[in-house]
Amino acid sequence: MEVANNNKKQAVFSKIIAFIEALKAFENNYDKKLNINKLFSLMSVPVNDRKVYIDILLEFQEIFHKILKDYELNIIEKDGCTYLKTKKTHFIKNRLENNISHKKENFTEKMELSKSDLVFWNDFIYSFKNVRRGKGFDLSHNTSEICKTLGFLKQKYPCLFFSNGNGLVYPSKFGVELGSKINSYIKVNHDFKQIFLYGCKISIKK
Repeated sequence: MEVANNNKKQAVFSKIIAFIEALKAFENNYDKKLNINKLFSLMSVPVNDRKVYIDILLEFQEIFHKILKDYELNIIEKDGCTYLKTKKTHFIKNRLENNISHKKENFTEKMELSKSDLVFWNDFIYSFKNVRRGKGFDLSHNTSEICKTLGFLKQKYPCLFFSNGNGLVYPSKFGVELGSKINSYIKVNHDFKQIFLYGCKISIKK
């Protein structure tokens, strides 16, 4: 009996996680209409339980928007206990909105990138958003291959970057959105020779 109850709970948790992960469908597609009735049917969620799933999702949205909007959550271990702790942070969105490298004097109407540049930029933006959590790069005191490549691209196309004056370099809003567009093409294995973004034509060389 206990095993059956545990299996049932695990199935419910798995469905909640799947429901949340379905929101990734909105990435780079904010006009999309997600058919949650179809989603619930695919997950075999009973009709009477569906409102609970929606309420949970909207409650989390409310909390993150109003209470935790300027904070990130971290898990810490202390004295044999696990805690959730908040940490003040500057969201990537704020950094992008305040960047200065997307000003007209730094903007270019034409760019030329190799396929290896595209792969590098895709990986770099993913790391910036998901691994480094918006932390900048110090290109002046770092001799790694990543920083060398970033330095080369920064010199050639400054519109991809911005600096907030503390010696660190960040991708600009243009740079982040270029990374998102590249990622969307790679995901669907779309062969492309040009990318158009903010009036800039990016040509892909072999």
